[in-house]
Amino acid sequence: YWPVRVVWETSLTTFLLSLALLLTLRMADQPPRLRMWILFGLLWGVIALTNTAIVSMFPFCLFWLLYRLPRREQLVGAALCVLTAALVVSPWLVRNYEVFGKFIFVRDNLPLEMYEANNDQSSGLWTRNEHPGNNPEAMQRFQELGELGFMAEKKQEVRQFIREHPARFLRFTAERAAYFWIAPPQATIVAGYDLMISRHTNFLLGAVLAFAGLWLTIRNRKRGAFLLACFLLIYPLPYYLVMPFVRYKHPIEPEMIMLIVYLFWESRKIQIQWPNRKIA
Repeated sequence: YWPVRVVWETSLTTFLLSLALLLTLRMADQPPRLRMWILFGLLWGVIALTNTAIVSMFPFCLFWLLYRLPRREQLVGAALCVLTAALVVSPWLVRNYEVFGKFIFVRDNLPLEMYEANNDQSSGLWTRNEHPGNNPEAMQRFQELGELGFMAEKKQEVRQFIREHPARFLRFTAERAAYFWIAPPQATIVAGYDLMISRHTNFLLGAVLAFAGLWLTIRNRKRGAFLLACFLLIYPLPYYLVMPFVRYKHPIEPEMIMLIVYLFWESRKIQIQWPNRKIA
């Protein structure tokens, strides 16, 4: 759906994050060689250039590996991994410094994204009509201030909104956290029928089953349970502050499917004894 519906990095990000999880689990099976650490760092460097939002998973994967591989020589490998990732990203960081005159880690649009979802006219969700790509006045302001000046202005406006309306911001954040898992409101018209409630229900069932599978994974102390918990609990946090588009959840859906399958696999052990009925 995503490669043909939205021309973005969604499918590539999903593949790279799944590959990162797979390499993390395999590296934990036996002490990895230095070249494997370099490969791991190369992968995370590519991930950072593709989608900076999922870099939050990098330290958790790294620390989990160091916990599973407590030998001192693994510290050298971990340091080499971080250095490799930094080298992969460095050309773009140098480019940003030459263009903008200051350090910017890959992208600088977070203030704009937060402002779009947190302002006096917002209901807590992203408003397209205030984005420079859709609003001529906003684009003119963008051109007058320049990219950094425009982002600095939005950052100040977001801070002011949060400072003046803390309760409203918390309510917006809680609603976005819910919409991340059940999908934002959207009319779903099929053959003249609005199936929006069905749409929310389908997404909700997937989330409930995935968290149930995670709980079972943690209870049974399965290897990798900590990593899967980070995927479901840590990864979504940035999106609770902005618009929780459905495609933002897609990168962790392979892990959600694994947890759901594990839940069903374990449920086969449950036997339901129906009471015998006496037939006259």
